Amino acid sequence: MVDDANLSVRDAVAKALTKVGLQKPGEIKIPEKQLQVARQRAKSPDTRRSIKRKPTSQTAVNVWRDWVEDETNNLLTSGQWNQVTLGLEQVRKQFDEDSSNPQAVAAGLSNTFIGKTFTPKVMANIVKDILYYIKKEDSQKMADDAISQVLLFALDKLPDKKLESSLFELLDATCECNGGQYVFNFFYQHLGAKNPVVPKCIATYFAHYLSNEKDSSDIDIEGFSQQIKPLFTHSDQGVRKAANECLVAVSNLGGTEALNNFKYVNDRQIKEAKKQGQETQGENTNDLEKVVQLNEVPSDISDKEPSVLSVAPSKPKQQSAIPVPKRSQSPKKSTRAGQSPDPKSARDSSPERALFSKNILSAVTRAGSMLECKKGMEEVESMLTKLLEKDKSNSIPFSDFVPLFERLRPWFKDANPNLVLVAAKDVHLSLKLISVSDISQIPKEFYCDMMLLLNFTNKPIRTMCLQIMNLVYSMWPSFIPEVFIEQFQRFNAEGKIYAIRFLRELNYDMDVNQHASFITNCIANKSDEFHEAANPIIIQFLNLPGAVEAVNKAAEEFPPAKKSHIKSLITNLMKRDNSNANKDSSSKEQASSLFNYVPTRDETDERISGIDPFLPLKILNTDEDPESLTDLLKANAETYFPETIMETDLEVISSTCSLFLNIATKDFSHFSLILDIVFLWCAYQTLLMRHVDGFAEIIGFLENLIPIVKEKNRQLTQYESSLIIPMILECYGRDHKTWSRVKELIFDACDTQVLLEILVHIISIATSVFVLTATYQCLTEIIPNADVQSYVDELRNSTNKILKLVSANKDENPEIYTAATNFIIYLDNLNKPQQIQVQKEEEKVVAESPKKEVRPESPKSPKKRSYSMSKDREPEPQPTEDSFSRNEANSPESHKSSEQKLCVCMLNDSVSQGLVDPKVQLYSWINDLMSDETGVAVPALKSISAQLKKDETIFKSHLDALMILLLSKVHTYFAMAEPPTRFCKYIAFCLLTLFSETKLSPLIPKEHIQQLLYEMMTHLTNGTAEGVLNQVMNAIIIKVIEDCSMFAFMGLLAAIGEYDGDWQRNLSEKWLRLAIKCFEASGARICELGNQTDIFNSFSLIDQFFEMHDKESMVKTQMGAKVFQSIRNYGELVMKNYYDVITSKENLKKLGQNSTILQLLNINPNVQGSSVSPVQHQPSRLKPLRGGNM
Repeated sequence: MVDDANLSVRDAVAKALTKVGLQKPGEIKIPEKQLQVARQRAKSPDTRRSIKRKPTSQTAVNVWRDWVEDETNNLLTSGQWNQVTLGLEQVRKQFDEDSSNPQAVAAGLSNTFIGKTFTPKVMANIVKDILYYIKKEDSQKMADDAISQVLLFALDKLPDKKLESSLFELLDATCECNGGQYVFNFFYQHLGAKNPVVPKCIATYFAHYLSNEKDSSDIDIEGFSQQIKPLFTHSDQGVRKAANECLVAVSNLGGTEALNNFKYVNDRQIKEAKKQGQETQGENTNDLEKVVQLNEVPSDISDKEPSVLSVAPSKPKQQSAIPVPKRSQSPKKSTRAGQSPDPKSARDSSPERALFSKNILSAVTRAGSMLECKKGMEEVESMLTKLLEKDKSNSIPFSDFVPLFERLRPWFKDANPNLVLVAAKDVHLSLKLISVSDISQIPKEFYCDMMLLLNFTNKPIRTMCLQIMNLVYSMWPSFIPEVFIEQFQRFNAEGKIYAIRFLRELNYDMDVNQHASFITNCIANKSDEFHEAANPIIIQFLNLPGAVEAVNKAAEEFPPAKKSHIKSLITNLMKRDNSNANKDSSSKEQASSLFNYVPTRDETDERISGIDPFLPLKILNTDEDPESLTDLLKANAETYFPETIMETDLEVISSTCSLFLNIATKDFSHFSLILDIVFLWCAYQTLLMRHVDGFAEIIGFLENLIPIVKEKNRQLTQYESSLIIPMILECYGRDHKTWSRVKELIFDACDTQVLLEILVHIISIATSVFVLTATYQCLTEIIPNADVQSYVDELRNSTNKILKLVSANKDENPEIYTAATNFIIYLDNLNKPQQIQVQKEEEKVVAESPKKEVRPESPKSPKKRSYSMSKDREPEPQPTEDSFSRNEANSPESHKSSEQKLCVCMLNDSVSQGLVDPKVQLYSWINDLMSDETGVAVPALKSISAQLKKDETIFKSHLDALMILLLSKVHTYFAMAEPPTRFCKYIAFCLLTLFSETKLSPLIPKEHIQQLLYEMMTHLTNGTAEGVLNQVMNAIIIKVIEDCSMFAFMGLLAAIGEYDGDWQRNLSEKWLRLAIKCFEASGARICELGNQTDIFNSFSLIDQFFEMHDKESMVKTQMGAKVFQSIRNYGELVMKNYYDVITSKENLKKLGQNSTILQLLNINPNVQGSSVSPVQHQPSRLKPLRGGNM
């Protein structure tokens, strides 16, 4: 056994022999087998089971395949992002039940997704899950096979910059398990990869790991220096830069002694690395002093003592070149008289951050589980609240919050509204603590992402965003012109409405010149709801001196039709403002006859901010006292209406409903301001209803009111909908006959997505059986028409909690138990193909009663989902025979055939596969690309770009159509004053993919090449695009010049010929300078390729150019002289390198004695041949073109 091939056997024998060898005299020696059994019994059953099932180095992936369920594996390998997401959730659920093989799960997921790419969010979730399973591994080291799969996965994904931080964290975890040297050794073998991106990414990680490492003993620096030696002389600049970063990291880690291993690096690089290392070390020392300064203050310091950040630090002694000391070397804390240092704060203090410990910041990072992240953010919220309670407002520098803000910012774009809300709360509290002078130092990019929270449909998130913006404005008024106005166009349609309301409520003084463009864009907005919110501020601006003229001037940048539309709107707004001033007195008189007191917008906004929209539902749950609603309604309703509306008699209810409808008909503008009070009254009456007929009275009133609201184009807000919908559901729950009426009210009351959000919240807090059963009914109706993916988990969790509560006493609450059970089944069936579900249900019914007509037995059957196929006609909640017959022909023959089983043929494999073949889908993509809606065109561009990378051949016969559509999109959208950045990027990337990753470019006609060059140069000159898009356009021009050199030369020769045309009207001098620069690059490329036919043809084209443009008149103008010199330089370049080609007998004859280019170069056409050998020409590589630098 000592020589056994199995390492684990040898280790066990060695330990046993050691035990035996240490026995004292007189002790009994236990046989080895019995000793092993005794050891196993000494361990817990869970530990034994874990060890038993732990995968070996040979079977990690195989164990995964045996462990994972087939259905889950099919989801993970489907290639569809939504299926993959569902598969990851299934793996997590299975792991919660059986967590014995975490490293096998990590290895299996890594192996599954090597070579596969999805959206950045899905890829981030995959990395996060793999990291989660690695951290769950109890053993000190992972098996070789398992960690190899994880490292291969990381290597495959490292080129993706968006995943870099997540992958680095994943690799750090593997280093923690198996040691940094193990991971380094694995990556060494890939440093020689042909793709320079691979060694660059690996070296970047090496630098990252060494920069964060505290002890150099983990890595063999000498071996490391030899492994990365080739990187310092690599042909790729990015690889060389990454190697230098490794050098700096080594300098930080081990100082001069470590750098002695890099003798092959020149002295200048060594000195530079030492200098950068010292600078980094100095910065880290300053950060350390801040931490010591913070930790010197005892936790029980009184409010009267100086600020935490103002205590003088005691500087620690540097133990080594490593800037961050070990825990055992941490400096002692200075204590005041009568006080003792807080051992807990000393133990938990982080040497890297002042306010927030490493554990807290790690928990807030998106790499962890959702639950851990939420707990971490809530812990931050508690910590910030305590600081505010100690009166630390506006006393802490922003620099202390930088690590927190860096981790909170990604949460602003998360799909989970609960986590987004907690992150926004942390930011709100942080801003209250940051000193006023530092508010303007917060990066604008952070403010921009924070402002986009207004795009969420979740009301609490929007409210928190508005509170944050109000707070920032109160401390930094320049926030409006410098950030808010500039980023306004990034809001979605609904977000713009909330944003303009925010600006309107500030009573912000606008500058005419500074805000003219902003107001013009507001006027040009097509949304009526936006104009309703923006008109007050637009009119306020237009009344400023010179404002109308400024807006008219700004409107000149719009197309003619849009410009005239803007000017007509300005005229109408000014007329309406004047007429409103005249009618104001008369409207007040009319309103005063309908109200006790005329409502105003300011009063409405103030009232809404103090009312919980779910107060009636909480009263129904007995969580709140009914008197709170009575007092609230009495305080608000009796301000506008008679005191009798508080009575609960049926006659009074009926008369009050008539009163409300009368006011809504005669003065809806003021009535809409008190809709929330009307809905509170409905909730009040529903809760205190004494008559059964009262429910029908309330429903009848709402049936008459909602159409009036809809007719006035007044959409109910989420707040108003939250007030009334629970009460409507309560009425339906008490009387199921009212469903058809209730359903129409609910769906007409508010937007589908808003309604879904309200129903999800109701499920989570409601306890009324009537409300819950009605809500489940409503959810099954709305889910097929709404985006429910982000709410499925929350719905499932809430429903499972309800089932857990009622399952013990099913007989007491049979309705809610049945409704919740069927809803869980409904959720499970959401991701299954509908046809398969219907077919199984039909087969089941036919098998049970083959001779009877097929009829549904209950409305809770999964087949109910098929009722929503028709958008024009909504289904009934409890289907009858008539409800099923609407999908059949109303003829006797149809009823006769109801007992017969219809024949159904299946599509064969060839046709089925053909439907998803890219050759067929190509027609759909091109058709979608013709659409003016970006929501339709963007997916088409994505599909085309992906297919170009996979198989370009299917585009050969459709290349002209594709290029024409892409050019038309470029011409239309890139020319806008404010181009849609996201859409333009997809167009540009599609073009770049076509030229850089396919061999189709030689097949593109020269006319298309010329138009493409014209478009790219035009938009680079305009400078309206952002940096990334400019870089892509630069890359497109370079690829066209490289791959279509002769067509590019023709197009650019025509471009520089624009100098003597009517170019000043449409083009500019800047455009011509860029064209000349591109022409020179094109000429250099032709010489670089050395194709003799192209070289001669270029001279021939130049002769044709001079036939169209007179040489003598050309040199008389400034731009003409530049064009002339550029052509002359190209001719000299050709003659320098290809003299014998041009002066050959055949070519001189073709050019002729009157050749302008030959005369320009002083070449005698009669002298044929030459003894001068051409100089070997090696033109420099093409450099990126910049439209702004001429």
